[in-house]
Amino acid sequence: MVQPFGKNDLAMAAGLATLEVIEAEGLIHKAAQTGARLLAAFEAMAERYELVHAVRGKGLMIGIEFGPPRSLKLKAAWSLLEMVSAGLFCQLIIIPLFKDHKILVQVAGHANHTVKLLPAPVITEADCEWIERAFEAVIADSHRVPGAVWSLGMTLADHALKARSAKEGTPNSVKPHPEEEPVGGEEPKLTRALPPQDGHLMAQGGAAANTEREPGNEERKNCDHAHEVWR
Repeated sequence: MVQPFGKNDLAMAAGLATLEVIEAEGLIHKAAQTGARLLAAFEAMAERYELVHAVRGKGLMIGIEFGPPRSLKLKAAWSLLEMVSAGLFCQLIIIPLFKDHKILVQVAGHANHTVKLLPAPVITEADCEWIERAFEAVIADSHRVPGAVWSLGMTLADHALKARSAKEGTPNSVKPHPEEEPVGGEEPKLTRALPPQDGHLMAQGGAAANTEREPGNEERKNCDHAHEVWR
């Protein structure tokens, strides 16, 4: 039996074969070249788009940092997203990249504004063109208010507000499950409604946990204001 976290002959053979391919195909040098090309392309985007604040990386480990824009309409939209959940804007980049362009990237951490790109060292020039076109399209769309990207932002903000209301309003509440009503003199079975993780949203925009509590007046006011800004 092969143990994944212990030494074994199969792992040693696979490791040696990997090192041989890296050396034979010059993948380290190739990663440096393709990474330099992508970094240059992203740095050019940073000069054209105000939401892109910084680009950094080494080889094919690349980070693109987004930040508050200068223009009034974009600034208002950015601030509303940040008020709902810090770092939420990056979801407006990673979701369209995957959904529309089949490129998978990640946010560097919770409440973080940096998107990290880590492609395989075997990518080609054609792959680099594909990545550049995809980022260009998505970042350009994020500068159009109103637009499809900010409509997605409105949906994510709405889910985040509902999740926060559920968490603050009925934390760890215990109640009978609707399908487990008491019969006769039997005691009802209890289920625990756990609050959702605030700010952690799935790529599909994951719905908030079921709750009977509606968002408060202040949250409704913020959502209505967001609709006016993005309309």
